[in-house]
Amino acid sequence: MISRRLPNSLIAGIILLLGCLLPAAVVWVWHGGHAPFIDIPNRYAPPSSAHPLGTDPFGRDLASYVLTGAFNTTVIAVISVTLATITGTILGLIGTQGGKRGWAVMSATDLGLAFPPSSLLPCS
Repeated sequence: MISRRLPNSLIAGIILLLGCLLPAAVVWVWHGGHAPFIDIPNRYAPPSSAHPLGTDPFGRDLASYVLTGAFNTTVIAVISVTLATITGTILGLIGTQGGKRGWAVMSATDLGLAFPPSSLLPCS
């Protein structure tokens, strides 16, 4: 149930839904979920109405690759955020219960937060 007193959450939900569904819809409409075919006569074609971003050395449409990449990135992002949310919720519930398991979860969390993310990167 969406509250009418919180229109910002409704707007944010719509934007989030569009951000997740738009790449899937565009990929489906653009090339039906199939990889672009090889079309040697149209090698290195400049941008046109048929190929908005032109073609590659094998005549494949570059826009199809960009849209497929956007779709794949969206799927990976949704899956990773869902898994992180589920894992964080379960560990948070265990951590707040107290006892030895709660102490272990909270200690592991404190240990992870003790090191900044930049310290995990290799030196360049």
